[in-house]
Amino acid sequence: MADYGGFYCKRTPTDVDLPALDCDKAIMCSMRYEERLNDGGEAYVQCALLYTTIQGERRIRVHTMALPVTSVLVRLIILFISDVWAIGLT
Repeated sequence: MADYGGFYCKRTPTDVDLPALDCDKAIMCSMRYEERLNDGGEAYVQCALLYTTIQGERRIRVHTMALPVTSVLVRLIILFISDVWAIGLT
């Protein structure tokens, strides 16, 4: 991760501490990858959230995304628009 944005506490270089998290909260993560990626492939991004419920249970939530890799910006826009239409129709 190159940078984070939002209201949080950062006690270690790799972790972000959020005192409270609900559906109205957001955090921005800026990623930087220095190596060359293969055009037409996919880049996988994974993040995890470790939290404690009101009942004191420790839980982990993991999100994984497969993002298309392209050197042509128009392809990325077309993929984005088709995903938006697919979500709108379901």
